[in-house]
Amino acid sequence: MAATEQEAERLDVAPGDSLLELAQVEFFDDGTPFEYSVSRNVGTRYELKDVNVL
Repeated sequence: MAATEQEAERLDVAPGDSLLELAQVEFFDDGTPFEYSVSRNVGTRYELKDVNVL
């Protein structure tokens, strides 16, 4: 995603700089979704780790 003016100001980057957008859904044990979130991050300041807990 390209950073908007507001995102650029909040994240201390230039408008139009690339951002990493992540969307995720959290589920209860029975499969019912309870949270949906979208975040945008500066890729050079972000470390992504995949963790699965069963």
